[in-house]
Amino acid sequence: MIDKQSGKVAYAVMGFGGFLGMGEEHHPIPWSKLRYDTTKDGFVTDAFWIQDSEGNAYEASRLPRLRDTIEKTLRGEIVARDALKSRDKVKKRERAFKVPTHITFDNEGSEIYTIIEVDTRDRPGLLYDLTRTLAGSNVYIANAVIATFGEQVVDTFYVKDMFGLKYYTAAKQRTLEKRLREAIAAGVERAEG
Repeated sequence: MIDKQSGKVAYAVMGFGGFLGMGEEHHPIPWSKLRYDTTKDGFVTDAFWIQDSEGNAYEASRLPRLRDTIEKTLRGEIVARDALKSRDKVKKRERAFKVPTHITFDNEGSEIYTIIEVDTRDRPGLLYDLTRTLAGSNVYIANAVIATFGEQVVDTFYVKDMFGLKYYTAAKQRTLEKRLREAIAAGVERAEG
C-alpha cells in the first residue's frame, strides 16, 4: 500500500498460515516492521501467533493481562522460572509421545551466524530453558524461529559467540550441545516429576 501524500510504501499485505494457498489470512504490516532476509531471499517480520492451551485463538479480552505480564517480566517484577513452575508439567495423555532430541549446527546457511536447530519434545517452559542456557553460555541470539508441530518443536536460533564469531570449532559445538541437552533433560524431569 502506498502512502498517498509521500508516495512511499506504507504497508505490505502479507499472507500467514494456510497450506498451498488455502486457509491463508492476509494482514497489513507496516513497512518499517519488515526486514530483508538474505537466507530466505525475501522480506520477513516477527509474528506471534498466540493460542490458548487448547490450541484455539487467544481471546482478545485476555490480551491486556498477557501484555501486563510480559511488561512485568521485562521489568523484573516477575521471575519467569517461578511463574512457569505451576505450568511446567506434561499432561498424562502427552507422556506417551516420544520425540528424540536432535541438535544441529549449521555454518553454511547464513553468512554471519551459526544456525542452531533444536528438534525435540515440546513442553511448557522449553523455550525459556533453551534461551536461558544459550544466554548463560554467552551466546548472542540474533534471531529465533520457533515452530511447533503437535508434541514436537523445532526451535532455530541464529547465533554468534561473545566475540561476534560463528561457532566453528567442534569442541565449542559439543560443549553448547551438551548444555542444551542437559537443560532439556532437566526440564523433562521437572515436567514429569
